[in-house]
Amino acid sequence: MGRPENTISGSGAVADFAQQLRLLRQHEALTIRQLAAATGFSTATLSVAASGRKLPSWEVARAYVQACGGDTDDWRMRWEHAARSSRLPSALRLTARAGHAPGAPARSDNRGLLGGPAPLPVTAETTGEFMDCLLRVKIWAGDPPVRTLSRRTGLPPSTVQDFLRRERRRLPAVEAICTFLKACGVDDWNVIAEWIYAWRRLKFAESSERRNHVPRALMSA
Repeated sequence: MGRPENTISGSGAVADFAQQLRLLRQHEALTIRQLAAATGFSTATLSVAASGRKLPSWEVARAYVQACGGDTDDWRMRWEHAARSSRLPSALRLTARAGHAPGAPARSDNRGLLGGPAPLPVTAETTGEFMDCLLRVKIWAGDPPVRTLSRRTGLPPSTVQDFLRRERRRLPAVEAICTFLKACGVDDWNVIAEWIYAWRRLKFAESSERRNHVPRALMSA
């Protein structure tokens, strides 16, 4: 097995793009060395492309995606969004958010306020990190207030507020996550499926941890 990749510590469109590249490669069960052999690029170049530190050139990204069987037209749009966002001044980002009217209907094209795909929890390793990713979806959707989300989900505001707590020790129900994503304008089944996949992965880990804490006396009874 190859060396494990470093965790993507940054945030934003470039980090999201890198996370999605990693997920694409993992789904195809390809190592970086296999990817290098298929693309002709070095392992170092491909590792940097999915590191989240900087946006790779489109030539590198296209080769990466093609080797993993991805749709290059779709990924070209993702790459262009990341390129635009990485050049966008932070003041302009804040202006765009401030200009979004509270209570405006959620986007239904999965592009967010500034374009680009919805965030995915591909690097989440804990419940807290998973909830952080959900909060990023909320921001991607224009940061609608709790009352707006309450109206869209049909849940009481207190329930929505509790749902969004990062300090959760256990994952919310998968049905609640799907309802929240749709309230934020995520209606692409492929995106929702990635969230369900990450939820299952963490839920299995959560269940295993609980089993490991069962007293030996109970296990031998």
